[in-house]
Amino acid sequence: MKKQLADITATVNFFPTESGGRAGPTPEGKFNCLMVIEETNLDVRLQLQDIGPISPGQTARVPISFLDRDYAKKYCAIGKSFILREVFPIGRGVIEEMAFVERGEGSR
Repeated sequence: MKKQLADITATVNFFPTESGGRAGPTPEGKFNCLMVIEETNLDVRLQLQDIGPISPGQTARVPISFLDRDYAKKYCAIGKSFILREVFPIGRGVIEEMAFVERGEGSR
């Protein structure tokens, strides 16, 4: 199975359960949720294959992929803060690296 390339890498802190965070850890391979940047909801997938599950209260550096990377790209910049949410906010993070792959490069 081919591993999906991440669009960004971010340091993410999941809120403790008692502070409104998740009741338990994320799945171990991938975790889909919403990222909120500038009041815009973006569908994301946290790529956890090399990290494992992240528990409430834990901080980790995580590769993240956007479901609509072309739309999301305009909201991303190194140092930009964001909120992760399911129904309610479950964590926050900061973009550390950007690795967007430009579509169509080298195909002409």
